[in-house]
Amino acid sequence: MRAILAGAVLGGITLFRPGDVLPVALASSLVMLPVLLRQPLGRAVGIVLCALAGAGAVAGVAAALISATTGFGPGSYFALSANIGFEFRLLPLRFVTLVLDGRPLLDGVATERLEPGLHRGLAEVFLWVIPGIAGAVACCAARGARPVHALLAMWMATHLALLLCYRDLHTSGFWLYGNYHYFKAVQPVLLLFAIALTVGVMDRSLGWRGMGAALAAVGLVFVWRAELVPGPAVVSAPMAEGVAVGAVGTLESAVILPATGRWNAIYSGAHTLTIGGAVFYHNYDFKLYARRDDMLLIPIRKLPPGPAVLTLGTGVTLGAGPVLSARQTIVFGLPCAFGLAGAATCGGLGAPLIAGQ
Repeated sequence: MRAILAGAVLGGITLFRPGDVLPVALASSLVMLPVLLRQPLGRAVGIVLCALAGAGAVAGVAAALISATTGFGPGSYFALSANIGFEFRLLPLRFVTLVLDGRPLLDGVATERLEPGLHRGLAEVFLWVIPGIAGAVACCAARGARPVHALLAMWMATHLALLLCYRDLHTSGFWLYGNYHYFKAVQPVLLLFAIALTVGVMDRSLGWRGMGAALAAVGLVFVWRAELVPGPAVVSAPMAEGVAVGAVGTLESAVILPATGRWNAIYSGAHTLTIGGAVFYHNYDFKLYARRDDMLLIPIRKLPPGPAVLTLGTGVTLGAGPVLSARQTIVFGLPCAFGLAGAATCGGLGAPLIAGQ
């Protein structure tokens, strides 16, 4: 009976946000696997079948309700998001720029529409994120760790990792468009783990192993910085169809372009890249960031290795100055979050130079 109810709870997630079933199902499977392996084969199979029956029954009700109200099939937003997709090789860079701080890779002060502070990551805005992750690690590592702690920690890690890899999730839009809502489900769990860490340290119930694991998690996970390493100028003759930006085939590639234009024209414009005759599209295949006094192009999926030509959309024009190749990287060191790395490394919040709207 408990297996049926557990499956029904899992299937019930489809009533609210079907995509969130995957992280919960994966975490539940990993936590339950050791338990199932200790059971006789017949009993283990029965538990799995009962859980699947409960999940299928409730998910079937959700599918029927969705079909009756909005039609069965992906909506326009879901179809758009599916076409954009996920890029799991972006995870390390996205963790640093979206959880810690986008600087100095992304200065976050490109137009007057951008307020100072939009470069910040989740950890600097929601102060329980760092102690919450440390608390999750401590609770799982401490003596007498409970399976529920492992379940919550695994779900939280899977949920964070999956959404951080969504291609169209960017530092600039994180606070400007409220895209941090992608992570609202994990905020209460992070807060609970932060409280558990505080209580465990005060009453010493975590022990040295739990507290050592928490310190190791903070030291290894939160001491990173995203940087942009400029390279040589891209030398090419002017072309009527666009501007040559060199090769941008790898996810670490970047191009710095002098540009003028309104914020929305740069961030959401209909820009294209042409590589070897194939056309690649803004927001699906690459992204343009308006920065303080230039514009940054980065790929958000692996592209062909040949030289690329950028065609800018309406309202954006290339300014005077060289087009520079660059490389995105993360380095071990104090992050720009909370001002730890200092203004000399992270840059100031000087006056914006690109006109906004």
